[in-house]
Amino acid sequence: MKYFEETHKSDKIPYDSRPIIRQPATNTSRHRMDKPAKAGFGLYLIVFILVGITVVLSALVFTLLRKNTKSADNTIINIQTSGEIDVSAVVSKCRSSVVRVHAGLPTPSTTSVDYATFAKLTSKGSGVIFQDNKDAGICYIVTCYHVIKGHDSQIYVILNDSFNPLKVELVSFSSVYDIAVIKLDNDLYSESSAGPADVADSAFVLEGDKCVAYGNPQGTGFSATSGDISKTVDLVTVGGVVNRVIRTSAAINGGNSGGGLFDAWGKLIGIVNAKTGDNPSYNTYIDNIAFAIPSDVAIALAKNIVRNNNPKKPVLGMKLGIANKNESYDIVNGRQITKQTIIVTEVNEGSPFKVNDEIKSFVYNGNIVNVRNLYSVDDHMFNFLVGDVVTFEVLRNGTLISVDLTISKTVSADDTQWYN
Repeated sequence: MKYFEETHKSDKIPYDSRPIIRQPATNTSRHRMDKPAKAGFGLYLIVFILVGITVVLSALVFTLLRKNTKSADNTIINIQTSGEIDVSAVVSKCRSSVVRVHAGLPTPSTTSVDYATFAKLTSKGSGVIFQDNKDAGICYIVTCYHVIKGHDSQIYVILNDSFNPLKVELVSFSSVYDIAVIKLDNDLYSESSAGPADVADSAFVLEGDKCVAYGNPQGTGFSATSGDISKTVDLVTVGGVVNRVIRTSAAINGGNSGGGLFDAWGKLIGIVNAKTGDNPSYNTYIDNIAFAIPSDVAIALAKNIVRNNNPKKPVLGMKLGIANKNESYDIVNGRQITKQTIIVTEVNEGSPFKVNDEIKSFVYNGNIVNVRNLYSVDDHMFNFLVGDVVTFEVLRNGTLISVDLTISKTVSADDTQWYN
């Protein structure tokens, strides 16, 4: 877990080397059955008819269930809520997508990793499955780069329904965005109930929304905490790099890094990456100020890494800014979404844009995105490919026009600190 500003060293929570399994209680006492009273022939006939009807109905119900019931691997849980959170329902939906990620062998002589050794690996975090091929036993997991940094070939995961550590391969990472992708290729994944997370559009997250963090705090195993979205856009310096994050009041600890932040519908809205730490030297003790990389950025970047093996960001040939501090609102699904006026502030030579163009929306690969804040374009850039034509709706000198931008160049996602 990376800490924003000050850090505080705390004792690690003791880790159980063996899972605790509760055995079901069994009643072994015997009971004497009293002989039934004699009954007339009519009563026996009625009972026989009722039993027959019950058997027929049971067979029908069993047949219908077999026709309509899907396996756990294919089940999609839809949570119906007006925004109030049912933590247990959220966990039931999201738990199969979250994994424990430990890295760094405890000693150079370690040759195999069992459950007990997994607990002793030097770096402990979490991850979220975002893409898979279930039949092939392959899945891609997004985590934080700082969780696996320096341990490229010593990364192991445990799925939610298992105690068996599985070795994974590092695909690639972005140190600037603190995102890494690891790949699991193992038949045990095919047999598990694990699967990709249901991903939300983080642009529609509002301050005050309820949320659940699900991860592996202190490396002690899967755990859920709940809270609110404290701030939808925050810029914090983590490890000398400026990160754009969502702030949450959900309790976060070391080991939650790389795990999921989920909304009241059980959809992924962020990848947990940092918290504000205590500073006892200044008598400063801080609770519930933690951060997550928005899902729009994290998942688009993760898919970009899978596609390119290294994260690539397109060059748009322009810079954007906020025209003024006045805000308006859009009503989306009954929710009031803040809207800023975003304009072009700089252009490169040959750009189809002009300074002071107001960006209203854009379309790429059939996706329509309304520009509501300074990060609306940036959040989707990792989805752009060289050769793609992105059509922008622009207000220029009072006239609404379309501007086509062909993506012709990309640079490394770590080329610069994009949020400076």
